[in-house]
This record gives sequence, C-alpha cells and structure tokens, in this order.
Amino acid sequence: MKKGTICLDIDGTIANAQLVVPQNTVKFLEEVRSAGWEIVFITGRSLAFARQAVTSFAFPYKLGLQNGADLLQMPEQALVYQAYLPYAALERVVTFCHDLDSDPLVYSGYAFGDFCYYRPNRFSPKLRPYLDKLQTLAAAPWKEVVDFAEAKRSTFPIIKCFGSKQEMEWLNTQLQAVEGIHRTVIADPIDPQFTLLLVTHWAATKGCIVNQLLKNKMITPPIIGAGDDLNDRSMLEVVDYAIVMKNAPKSLHALADAIAPSVEEEGIITALKEAIKVSTI
Repeated sequence: MKKGTICLDIDGTIANAQLVVPQNTVKFLEEVRSAGWEIVFITGRSLAFARQAVTSFAFPYKLGLQNGADLLQMPEQALVYQAYLPYAALERVVTFCHDLDSDPLVYSGYAFGDFCYYRPNRFSPKLRPYLDKLQTLAAAPWKEVVDFAEAKRSTFPIIKCFGSKQEMEWLNTQLQAVEGIHRTVIADPIDPQFTLLLVTHWAATKGCIVNQLLKNKMITPPIIGAGDDLNDRSMLEVVDYAIVMKNAPKSLHALADAIAPSVEEEGIITALKEAIKVSTI
C-alpha cells in the first residue's frame, strides 16, 4: 500500500560534499521505501554527477536531473518528463555574459553524453584554476568549443554561469526580460567564493517536477520535501510538509515545517521520521 511520497534534494540534504550518502541514511530510506513511501530525488546535477550518490540505492526511484530538465525512472533510466531550453535562450545568455570574466557552461543532457560545452578562451586567467577543478570533479568529459554552435544541439537542459555574487545578481536582472526561462542564484557548492546562476526552461524546476508527477498520478500524497538551497524553493512551496536543512539560506527557513540538522549529522533521518509521523496521523 502506497503511503505517500518523499522528494529529496541530494547535495547538502542527503549527500555530503563528496556526494557520498551516509550508510545510515541509505538504510533508513530503504526502510521507508519498503514501508510504502515512494522516493523521488531531484538535483541540480547531471546524471553523470548524480550517479555518484544514487548508486547506493537498490530500490526503484525517480530521479530529476539539472533542476527538473529531465525526470527518469530508475534504475531502468526511462524518460518520464523533459523540458529543455531552445538554442535562442543560450544566445541571449551569451550576449549578456560578453563583458564578464566568465562564460556560460552549457550541458548536453544525459541522452547526449552528459557533456559540458565551454569556451576556454572566454574565461579570464584568474578563473582557469576553478575551471580545472570543475573538470577534475566531472564524471563525463568536457568539450572545448570556439562557438556553441559546434555542439550541433538545438536544445539544452541547463546553462550555468558563475562569478561573484554581484556579477550573478546583475546577470540575473538582465535575464528577466528573456521569456521562457527560469533563473536561480545559488551559492557555489564547489567553491564558496563563487555564486552560480542556473538557467533552465521555465518548466524545469523542482516544483514543476512534483506538480507534473501529481498531475499524471505518478506519485501519491501526502508529499514530503527536503532541500537546502534556493533551487529547492519551488519544491518546498508545493509539498505538504517541507524540511529545510539548517545550513540553508535564511529565506528558505520561512517555508519550513521542520529545520533539520546538517547532512554531516544525518539530520534528514530525524526530520523525516517526524514528517512521516505527522503526515500519517
């Protein structure tokens, strides 16, 4: 008997900075899945990155990638939902980035190799060490291009821009006029000196994933959601019970039904136990 659904962010919620899910958390989620709770993981990461965390789970689950651009039924990796950006949106982002020290990172999507396309000549020398670090962490190869047209792709799941907080907030403001996109500014989980601007299709958000699954009766209420950053906001706004990690931006705390201790303390276990108890009364 299905009891409900648990929707979980990965980085900073169930997995640490090394994308490792503690064994106690794995065991707990296996137990609640066996008890009748469906599990949905939704991450800003690509499949190549997310696999490092979710390979710990042997049970069936749904996996939302790159903030909801793709939704897969796992482990068979069957496509359930997709919302990609058109090439025209990339052209607009590139135009606004022209005077910045950095350039967009453009992702191909899981079905096209999970590549990250980038133009190395468009990054200032001071940013090259950061690019090198990103590439060492990537589970799929990066592809150097002079022009993004070389990718020969008409759509993309996500565009990531990075730089100072001031630069990314400026870029976010400029992109307000671009129709059909969704923008989220978050702290960089790799290097705290940088801020990320994530650009996706307007329907590629964590909240859209939850609503799409509900609309198509692919998940069962009540819905419990947990996250730790601003790209989790749309999900936390639509679930029945919202868990926010204590290290999350303060603006998310107002959405919380419960504040969970950090991932290092495996706080998600305590918070989910309480959420399940409340949701089944």
